[in-house]
Amino acid sequence: MIRPLYKLTNFKNLKQEILDLISKVQPEDNQIICQGLDITSVEWFKGTGRIEELEIKEEKKYQYIHPHLTGTELEKIIKNHNGFRTRIMTMPPRQCYSIHADPTPRIHIPIVTNDQCWMIWPTKSKCFQLKEEIVFWTDTRIPHTLIN
Repeated sequence: MIRPLYKLTNFKNLKQEILDLISKVQPEDNQIICQGLDITSVEWFKGTGRIEELEIKEEKKYQYIHPHLTGTELEKIIKNHNGFRTRIMTMPPRQCYSIHADPTPRIHIPIVTNDQCWMIWPTKSKCFQLKEEIVFWTDTRIPHTLIN
């Protein structure tokens, strides 16, 4: 369901890149897309949200890393994991996602978290706290949610 893969060696740089990007882009609906449908796309939001609500529903088509991410720690991680439809997601305090299942497992990298933030698989009666600096593989094909 969930397992830590490794500890990031350049976490401080990654964290600063992401916090700067969030500040610059001001995400709509708490998401920023890091990969688009073509190599020249400079969109930060096309591909965010629920996959079933998108015009293009094939996640692997969101494969081209945003040009402004060239040379970043985030780009290295996306390439290292052969990522597609990579997103930065934020969650304000006292909020949660709906319980849902994704079409594929996911890599999760908590950038800022706290001891009241939980990833939950209700059908398995499992709760986990994901720690900063750790890259986690998560089986999000199983219904899950996140609360903060």
